[in-house]
Amino acid sequence: MKFTFLSDVLFGNDHALDTLCNEPYDKCTIASFLDYLGHKNPNLPFQIDFTPINDTESSEKYYNQTTFQCQEAVATQYENKSACSCSVS
Repeated sequence: MKFTFLSDVLFGNDHALDTLCNEPYDKCTIASFLDYLGHKNPNLPFQIDFTPINDTESSEKYYNQTTFQCQEAVATQYENKSACSCSVS
């Protein structure tokens, strides 16, 4: 997969992806970007090993959590709490 949405971003007179991937912007992939960001850049103070996965079958929805009113009990797969008491002025 290529970074097509970033391919036109310039850094000086060059494409930003040339610097971020350490290769020509039109050859930059997510894997090469993460490799350079994580361990192929000699100027990094520490190494980061990324393990990209393409799990489209996951049922987890971390960023789509349900919100609850104060008087409602919280019952999710992560929490099970009774309702709090609200005082409205």
